[in-house]
Formats: sequence, structure tokens, C-alpha cells
Amino acid sequence: TKKLVERLTTRYQAANGEQRRFLVVSCDHAGCGYSEGRRCFVDGPAVMTATMRRCVQTALSQLVSMGLTSPPPWFLLGHSMSGGLSLLLSHQLQQEQAASSSPTSLEVPSFSGCITLAPLTSMSIPPAPICTILRMIAFIFPYHGMPSWISGEMDNREVWDNEVAVAWHMTRDVWGVPGGLGWARAMRWGSAAGLVDISLAVQVLLV
Repeated sequence: TKKLVERLTTRYQAANGEQRRFLVVSCDHAGCGYSEGRRCFVDGPAVMTATMRRCVQTALSQLVSMGLTSPPPWFLLGHSMSGGLSLLLSHQLQQEQAASSSPTSLEVPSFSGCITLAPLTSMSIPPAPICTILRMIAFIFPYHGMPSWISGEMDNREVWDNEVAVAWHMTRDVWGVPGGLGWARAMRWGSAAGLVDISLAVQVLLV
């Protein structure tokens, strides 16, 4: 998603006049990317879709304050986990549109569709008793890392394109072991529970 947003933004910046017909607004969840917050923590679907909704509301209100007579049509774009969250928020917005008697009365107006790239639509969900235990532990120790025998550790160099990118990030990211963004850190209990809840919510939506 990051690369697609960068390319869309570059295209927008290179265009001029009538060709400049779109604007890309990206949203970091708390603790994701380079935003502030608990690093690498995945909250539940309700919190994360609410964050996306607030981002959209802020962007639309700023556009109106700049002189637009009404909010322009807009689309949600998401990949993987954000793709699943985009599906959930899209469904909420469609329900609000269907129940509204007037488009101008909507809390988030002008929603026009959702674009997803390999969205999170399913994952290996543990049996119900295990999910219950997971949520209990996550409630008590949400930010603690899971034992390595449950959650394997991955060398984060695998997520970057090349050695130049690895070298750049190693000098700037300090979370985890020295020189790495989350290197040698297992998944947090709260993140595991959050991902399970997001996946379950999307699966229910798609049934």
C-alpha cells in the first residue's frame, strides 16, 4: 500500500491544472509507520476503523474549509490488514448511506467505494477455547510479547527492498534490538487478539 500511495502521490504532484483530479491522504494507525504510540500494537477492529473514520472526517473538513462547496467523492484504499479494515469501514458507511434520508446529513459524506489489494479476509483462527484464553491473556498483558515458541521471530531485513533501504532504516529505527525496527521481537498478546478479532469480523461480513 505504501508504494502505491507513493506512486499516486508522485503522479498527483507531477500533474497540473485539469489533470490534477485526485488527492491521496494516507493514515498511520497509532504506533504504526513512524507515528507515535505503542510500537507494533494491533488494536481491535472497532478502534482501528474509528481511527480511519476520524482521518477521513478531518481530511474532508479541511477540503471544505479550503473553499469546496461540498466534500468530493472519495474511496478507501487498503492492503492486507488495512484492506480488511477498509472492508469493515466501507460496510459501516454503506449502511449509514442506506439509512440516511439526505446525503448532507451523513457524518462522513460522499463515500464512493473501496479498493483493496490482497485484503485480510481470512486467517488461521485457533479453536474457540484457545481464542478465549488468548483474549484473557491479552486483556491482562496486552503489550507483552508472546513466547518465542508461540510466535516466531523474523529478521526484519526481509521486509525491505534492498541493502540500501536496510542500511537507511538501521540508522533511524531504534525499536527492538539496536539498529532494527522490531527486530527479534515476538508478536504482542494484544496484537494477536486484535488480528483474530479483525479476521473474524471480516469473515462474518463476507458470509
